[in-house]
Amino acid sequence: MSTFDDTGREPSRNADKTRNSLLEAGAYWFARKTYDQVSVREIADRACVAPALINRYFGSKALLYSELLIEAAEAGGPMTGDVASLGLRLAALMQACPNGAYAMPGGTQLMILLQAVASVGLQGIVVEHIRHLATKQLVVLLEGAERDARAGLIVGYLTGCLVISRMTPLTVSTGQCLADAIQACVDARP
Repeated sequence: MSTFDDTGREPSRNADKTRNSLLEAGAYWFARKTYDQVSVREIADRACVAPALINRYFGSKALLYSELLIEAAEAGGPMTGDVASLGLRLAALMQACPNGAYAMPGGTQLMILLQAVASVGLQGIVVEHIRHLATKQLVVLLEGAERDARAGLIVGYLTGCLVISRMTPLTVSTGQCLADAIQACVDARP
């Protein structure tokens, strides 16, 4: 149902506002669920627009998702700061899951990447692309040899933690174990 302005015409849509609303709604859902679990309707409902506008502005749900992944990979968030405390920062983010993580700087973006790595429906080259995006910032932070492998281990710890936290929340002691494991990957100088 359309509403008309004072001139009797439909008000024009603000393309930038609509596009940004869709990006925000997509970020909200993709940080909370895997790609397969998020529906176009959920994104559109959160953005208060018709589902067809996802195709109009992005071409598909997959292309909206792709844009969010690139944005997430470029966001600093918990990856910024002193590497000596990276394990503690990432463990704190995982302990804040599911709801508190989104309020932390870069939390939504990191959760989008972790949900992407855990997504069953993304296959082949897409999975490899996501793994590359998820480890890219870590590789830059790490020193020494085998940076790719150590970054992959850190992403593995975080993804595993995401899965486990859905069954049982992290406690202070399990959070410390996670922080220690991540920091061991950071500090290793093979």
